Amino acid sequence: MTLEELEKQLPEIRESQGASLSWLASRGIAGPTVYKIHRGENYAIGSLFKYIESLHYVVKVDGVLVTDTVKLSGLLKAKRIALGLSLLDLEKELGWSPNQVISVEKGSNYYRSTLLKYIQVVNIDIKIVGIDTLTPEEQDEFFKS
Repeated sequence: MTLEELEKQLPEIRESQGASLSWLASRGIAGPTVYKIHRGENYAIGSLFKYIESLHYVVKVDGVLVTDTVKLSGLLKAKRIALGLSLLDLEKELGWSPNQVISVEKGSNYYRSTLLKYIQVVNIDIKIVGIDTLTPEEQDEFFKS
C-alpha cells in the first residue's frame, strides 16, 4: 500500500470510531492537521503517527512495526543500503543536499512531501493495522515506545 492509499483509509476509520475533531484535539492532533492528512496535503509525518495511534491503529512498513519517525527513518536507511545506494547516489537522485538526506535518515520530524520524494527511490509498503491485531511481542514493543 502507498502512503496515499493509507491516508484515504483514515477518514473512514475515524468516522467508524466516532472520533470527533474536538476529541482528537484533546489528544494533541489539531483539526487542520487531520484535514491535511485526509486530503494528502503537506504535514509533519510525526502527526500522522500520532493520529493513527489515537485511532488505536499502528503503522507497519514492509511488515515491521513502526511507531515513530525515528524507527521509520532507520528502516528507510536500511532499505537504501540494501538497494546498494550510497548517500551520494540518493542525493543526486533526489537533488538534495547531504544534510537533507541525513536529516531524514536520523528521524527528524520531516514532512509528507519529503517522505514521498524519498520513497520514490526507496519503495516501501506501508499499512495500518489495529493495535489489537499485533502479536504479543509487537504489543510489548508498541507499549514500550
